[in-house]
Amino acid sequence: MALLIAWMVGAALAGTGIETGAQGGLVVTGETLPTGPALLSAGGTLSPRMGVWFGRYSGIEIDLPISFLPEEGGQFRVVGPHLTYLVGPAPGPSILRPLFRVGVGVESRRWRTLPIELDVAPYHRWVFEAHAGVALDIRALGALHFRAQVDGTLAVAQVDGKTAPVPGLMATFGFGARFDIIEDRDKDLIPNKQDGCPDATEDEDGWQDEDGCPDPDNDMDGVPDTLDGCDSDPEDLDDIEDYDGCPE
Repeated sequence: MALLIAWMVGAALAGTGIETGAQGGLVVTGETLPTGPALLSAGGTLSPRMGVWFGRYSGIEIDLPISFLPEEGGQFRVVGPHLTYLVGPAPGPSILRPLFRVGVGVESRRWRTLPIELDVAPYHRWVFEAHAGVALDIRALGALHFRAQVDGTLAVAQVDGKTAPVPGLMATFGFGARFDIIEDRDKDLIPNKQDGCPDATEDEDGWQDEDGCPDPDNDMDGVPDTLDGCDSDPEDLDDIEDYDGCPE
């Protein structure tokens, strides 16, 4: 019983870890500025990030985008923390992994003239923000990962003197390092200490899945499971349809 509980806890925690990194790229947003409407202003953004993964499927991430959007006669700066929930399929043999993202944030939006003019008051306000999008995680070497992501954004801001939702877009590429709390080299949710084959992924076919070893021929009759009509019953080799994997 104790061994079963230890295995269940280990399997639940396998893949739990922390990740830190940074993204950089293009941001498009809008808001009415003192110089007039600035809808669809484009600029650059840099965003350090840190996240926690709960197992192999989901995690949360906090990042701090810092964006600069040049405007005629001035500069528009957007800074604010974002909290994002990420979910995707468990990592497998492929180095590519899609992720879905959704989150909220608070942003400081500031504008002022460049060069600074003392008689022109800067513009500043706080806005609420929501975002959703997709990302592609690219496993590189060891703990190193690359990530490309695109998010649609929606900020509640002032447009023509009225409070209104302002859409936007953020497209970035970056890197990160992920460190698992419990090591699981083959990413099959069975920790290395409990995995009979720590470098070979368990195939999860309902046959001895808890040992961490793939079973290409469950009944060990020489007929691979992919061709075996009775993969849990060994062929009896009586020269009658011995190729189908079923005893006659």
